[in-house]
Amino acid sequence: MCDWGMDIQGMQIDTSHPTGAVNVSLDTGQPTFTIVPEQAYDFIEPGPVQKIINHTPVSLLYHGSLAARSQRSYDTLMLLRASANKPVFVDINLRAPWWNRNVVHKLITHANWLKLNDDELIKLTSDDNAAHGLSDAAQTIFDRYQLTLLVVTRGKAGAFVISKEGRRDGQPLVVNQIADTVGAGDAFSAVTLLGLLHDWALSDVLQRALQFAAMICAVRGATIQDKSLYQNLLKQWQQADDN
Repeated sequence: MCDWGMDIQGMQIDTSHPTGAVNVSLDTGQPTFTIVPEQAYDFIEPGPVQKIINHTPVSLLYHGSLAARSQRSYDTLMLLRASANKPVFVDINLRAPWWNRNVVHKLITHANWLKLNDDELIKLTSDDNAAHGLSDAAQTIFDRYQLTLLVVTRGKAGAFVISKEGRRDGQPLVVNQIADTVGAGDAFSAVTLLGLLHDWALSDVLQRALQFAAMICAVRGATIQDKSLYQNLLKQWQQADDN
């Protein structure tokens, strides 16, 4: 993190639990995740979080749903959300057995932006008689939680967003040689956050998020050590915005 110039003042060191780990197995490039329990991120303490949020200016709060699988970290997350009093972006990951509908509902409530994939969207609306198909399910979630933006990723089918202006679709990019899809969702989220912070048009957010996710699918794992991949994209987008 230091090598990449990231701020580590909010980092917690847990001497009792191991650093979070996920075992990934691949079948023709498609990952299956085994999320190891009792990891350090399941025991995030509220004290250091409160101290950081009181002294660090932030623009938004981004978190996933897996961070709430333990009561300790869930309580800390809720404290952080209340204390920060900033717009919230929630990234849903429904990984069995680490989720339940009630907790997910609480996480989405009062969120501004929500991202999930098409399978997760259908799961969350499976008991809703008003949701018939993907479009209805998306509109149901958008309206129910009074979201500012709903982002739905669809793998090879691309992605779409719903806002108060309606639905906008993004077409997928062709990946000639897929290494694996590990990290593609996180890559998409990262660019979406960048777009929100820089007030990009939704069409640009979709296209650029899909572009970066496709590039991550072409490499093994979720990240690479070569900074040029990231720097070149940022330069390309900056030039496009300047023009």
